[in-house]
Amino acid sequence: PDSEVYVPSDPRFGTLNLSWEAPNARHKGTLLDVSYPDPQSTNPVGSHPLAVYLPPGYNPHRRTPYPLFVLSHGGGGNEVDWTTQGAANSILDNLIAAKKIQPMVVVMTNFNNLGTCTTFDGSCYATDLKDYVIPYVNAHFNVSHNPDQRAFAGLSLGGLMANYLLFND
Repeated sequence: PDSEVYVPSDPRFGTLNLSWEAPNARHKGTLLDVSYPDPQSTNPVGSHPLAVYLPPGYNPHRRTPYPLFVLSHGGGGNEVDWTTQGAANSILDNLIAAKKIQPMVVVMTNFNNLGTCTTFDGSCYATDLKDYVIPYVNAHFNVSHNPDQRAFAGLSLGGLMANYLLFND
């Protein structure tokens, strides 16, 4: 339902400079749309979608594995919301280029159509994350297995999923 256009600020008009949200042509990470095997997925059956951000210059053989950041969408959303509505890839590109954050792998999950859980029950999502998403990411990307190098955040209903993980896992 949303359409976005980036319009640069102009100091002559006293507008807020949000250039950190703008696309960065020189330091551009990679977005991947993948599917991973998931027996609890009901649509599509047996596999589930995952969006993955790889930082600019991602090296699958880098000696130091990349930190892993997992983002969960809000109710009614899906795995592409963070990049289509939230401009997460552009924000990450710019923050990495400015050396304000370290390069990291970011996976954006989709908690829709997972098993028989009700909307506000995070147990199916926790199973999905622990048993299917994390093993898939570990096998396909150079990410750290150190808990200090992993983070999870969620928006709205995804925040409820974050709380479920925090208190149960």
